[in-house]
Amino acid sequence: MSASTSYCAYCVTPFSARRADALYCTDAHRAAATRERVAARARHAEVVAALLRQRDARLLAEVEADAAEILRAPTMSVA
Repeated sequence: MSASTSYCAYCVTPFSARRADALYCTDAHRAAATRERVAARARHAEVVAALLRQRDARLLAEVEADAAEILRAPTMSVA
């Protein structure tokens, strides 16, 4: 099997790949790309959590406003 020229998915430099599915020119670049993906997923999870907290706060405020309106409404007497 001959080595083919590939481009590193991390640094985009050409390298001689021994396997057709090789993505990185070095193990260090593979590890760095993995760390960056993990960090990006963590940031995404933080953003999603913040958005959910905002939505929950808005929904809670709406429910509290509705409850206050219901409590302020005059009661109807049954005669």
